[in-house]
Amino acid sequence: MNDSPPTRLSHWQAYLTGQIRATGDANIADNPRLACYRELCRHNLESFLANTFPICKNILPGPDWSYLVQHFFAESPLTTPYFAKIPEAFLAYLQNTSHSIAMPPFLVELAHYEWVEMALTLAQHELPAPSLGDDLLQQPVQLSPLAWPLIYRFPVQRIGRSFQPDTPLEEPTCLLVYRDRADQVHFNLSNPLTYRLLTWLEQHPGTTLAKALHDIAPQLDRHSP
Repeated sequence: MNDSPPTRLSHWQAYLTGQIRATGDANIADNPRLACYRELCRHNLESFLANTFPICKNILPGPDWSYLVQHFFAESPLTTPYFAKIPEAFLAYLQNTSHSIAMPPFLVELAHYEWVEMALTLAQHELPAPSLGDDLLQQPVQLSPLAWPLIYRFPVQRIGRSFQPDTPLEEPTCLLVYRDRADQVHFNLSNPLTYRLLTWLEQHPGTTLAKALHDIAPQLDRHSP
């Protein structure tokens, strides 16, 4: 970084934010005000991420969690003014960035599982009024935008201090996460058949359940829808 004095306001702003987000402390060791402000920024970011990813923080050693937060703060191009977007950026950082610490093999999936609750809580969608007829199989249906079928290699809903698998299970973990009409988020354990049906409905809105079952049956080696 160029340490020569900036001459324009925008340069001063870039210089200040660069110093605050830098991972090293040498540049501000002689500036206690700047050091204090950096510590406040890091603490606020860490607290916000800890609220969204409490299990991730709980199972990681303290130095490893601090490493991830500090390097995310320094390296991620956070351009959004919305605090609610920060966990999504942190998740993308975990997914797309290599790290010098040994992360558990399930950490990215666990982080996504924890992020989903906040994302669904804040999702800007309204549920239409239900209009089910007598013959549900022939009723045109579509998946609610507030119902997310999810699939993971690891049993993320069971991971914690006392259970940290090293390898994925033979069968994938399928979940249906949804927000109800009272704006409460629910996590339901599902299965591959239900996951396939729901993702098919998600890709073909307005179809009938009869057609959906007919189309996915051959993919599941089932002769009868």
